[in-house]
Amino acid sequence: MFQPAELEIMELKERSLFTERRKVYGHFNFLVKDSDGTHTLFFAEVDLNCKEEKDVYLCCPLEENDNGIIFPFL
Repeated sequence: MFQPAELEIMELKERSLFTERRKVYGHFNFLVKDSDGTHTLFFAEVDLNCKEEKDVYLCCPLEENDNGIIFPFL
């Protein structure tokens, strides 16, 4: 499993805002590089006022067959 110190964020691929129950979340797809040089696409859902780790609700690598759509802020 990945350890945060082993990863370097390389590029933000997509971002969007998502509203649920009057709370706004940020959704991000970003490319990271592992310590061995391997690139992996990640997804994160965070509180828009993210200041500490507890404000990150989900952060995980995406699989090759993941093909979800990021919907733009409406």
